[in-house]
Amino acid sequence: MPQIELPYIADSALTGLAIAYTPSELIADESLTKSYVDSPEFKYRYYDKGQFLTTADTEIGEYGEPDETEYKYTEKHNGTGIYAHMTKLSVRHLEMTTQEKDKEAKRVMFSKNHLKLAGEVRLAQMLRDANNYEGNAVTLNSSNDFNTANATPIRFVQECADKMFKKPNTMIISRAGASFLRSCPSVVQMYKGNAIQDGLVPVEFLKECFDVENILIGGGRINTNKRGQTLALSYVWGNDMILAYIDPSADLDCGVTFGQRVVYKDYNVQTFLDAKPGAAGVKYYKSVEEYKDVITCPDCGYLIKRFFA
Repeated sequence: MPQIELPYIADSALTGLAIAYTPSELIADESLTKSYVDSPEFKYRYYDKGQFLTTADTEIGEYGEPDETEYKYTEKHNGTGIYAHMTKLSVRHLEMTTQEKDKEAKRVMFSKNHLKLAGEVRLAQMLRDANNYEGNAVTLNSSNDFNTANATPIRFVQECADKMFKKPNTMIISRAGASFLRSCPSVVQMYKGNAIQDGLVPVEFLKECFDVENILIGGGRINTNKRGQTLALSYVWGNDMILAYIDPSADLDCGVTFGQRVVYKDYNVQTFLDAKPGAAGVKYYKSVEEYKDVITCPDCGYLIKRFFA
């Protein structure tokens, strides 16, 4: 079969510039274990976790043979999505500047921002949905959240963590959530002494308090109103807390991890020309990526909804 001539150019230079630029407050790309597939259709193994905790006698003596366990699993099928955003510059405009690549790079960075924010919203919607945790979720209210007078957030989080299949090594919260925890009176007292309830503790101290290796703080914000209406900003990760065990060495066939980002094609920038508009035509820049976020082990996660008002 003859190779199809593509109507666009894969621009490696602009792709490299865009990859080097990462929106600092977006965390979706680093939240889950990343696995690569060679087809947009993929399958992964969903194990009964109890098998990993059941063992037989391993003593074999001088001539005995070791026990061999065949783990049973359910095979699940899924497919990657295609996500893209496009922007443009007139060729006339590009010809008027001597810093063409700078101008193009800024446009591509703007486009990448839009693409990545949309991906952040998709992942947050999935991870903030209690239905995806198979019972490992709790919703607090004004009478029992971490803002009440007798709240014990550290103990509460540890009790939730103890219900998980694996001890969590990651916490995901919004920037507003991080600010709340860093200034929480009981946490400040642990850091500065019982006599002091006001202040701001370092994020590193939060890791120690809640016994996690990594705290991902999502600062992304989204306008919840439609275009043309009054601006209404909200944090993408809201006032929820996600506890997760993330194993970067796991893949679709083996290993236990809370969730995976299954990648078919990494982020790339495509460019193409349209001679019809304007005096000299328009150059388009399309940011594209193909992946799917999936929760592969709900027992390795815990959702605490509305931990602060």
